[in-house]
Amino acid sequence: MNKRKTKRKLKPQVRILIGIIGIGLIIGAFDLIESTYRSVKNINIDNRKVVVIDMGHGGKDQGTQSLNKKIIEKDITLNIGNKVIDKLKNDENIKVVATRDSDKFISLQERNKIAEQNDAELFISIHANASGDSLQSAQGIETFYWSDDDDSYKVAQLIHDNMIKNTKAYDRGIKKGNYQVLRDANYPAILIETGFLTNYLESINLSNNNYQSQIANAIVYGIKEYFKEK
Repeated sequence: MNKRKTKRKLKPQVRILIGIIGIGLIIGAFDLIESTYRSVKNINIDNRKVVVIDMGHGGKDQGTQSLNKKIIEKDITLNIGNKVIDKLKNDENIKVVATRDSDKFISLQERNKIAEQNDAELFISIHANASGDSLQSAQGIETFYWSDDDDSYKVAQLIHDNMIKNTKAYDRGIKKGNYQVLRDANYPAILIETGFLTNYLESINLSNNNYQSQIANAIVYGIKEYFKEK
């Protein structure tokens, strides 16, 4: 006589228990994947290079102005700085911090404090120049650094050379500058004088959107090249 093996049926309670365990394992796996993704994402963010863009002056401190008093330094620096930020905001390797994003007064001490609180790895202060020359003939771009470390000079050179190349402005050179935002910096820092508002032609250029973009492009190029070489 043939004996057939009969399959033992699982009790409903056992099947339910197995189902619950299976669902738990699946949910646990998804949680692990999500947690791992968040960790990797956070690591990527933390590894970004921090660049502080300092738009000179602002609010009650207007800086210098053009001869007709219509072109104000604080507006020029904000416009150029915002262009730099806009060009860098989608770069996954760089985190950009602005010392101001509107027409408001920020003290020199606060500017350095913002950089320190954000663990700045590079600080770029944007300005426009003025001359007491009665002929108002002074012109050109000059870039300043203070620290004797090679990094400040290196980034100054990268940005300055490209500003001259892009704008064809007169080259006033790279110099040591005894400015507070540079002296108080414990990170590579430079200050850019983008041109003379007291020079009629340069004031017109500095108020021109395309010219501002040429300066911003040079700053962005210099930043990226600087970190590429690090």
